[in-house]
Amino acid sequence: MRKYEVMYIVNSSLDEDMRKTEMTNIEMLININGGTVTKTDDWGIRGFAYPIDHMLKGHYVVVDFEGNNDTVSELHRLTNINKNIVRFMIIKKD
Repeated sequence: MRKYEVMYIVNSSLDEDMRKTEMTNIEMLININGGTVTKTDDWGIRGFAYPIDHMLKGHYVVVDFEGNNDTVSELHRLTNINKNIVRFMIIKKD
């Protein structure tokens, strides 16, 4: 299995419970598709360099995980259609 990192931004207008639910959903999505979460780093609310969909800030989360191509493609597909995730980026670590 390869090592990956996903950084995603959750809509800052969500309450604490909804934000934690979104974080749990991402981790469960990785685990269900054959991956293993190794580390989750919650950066908190930060301002954007420019407005995104009329928002000026978002809640940043970084997750390190191990997985295969199916894990990454399913994570990409489902994160892309989630309206509570403002932006995300998945990278392969060396």
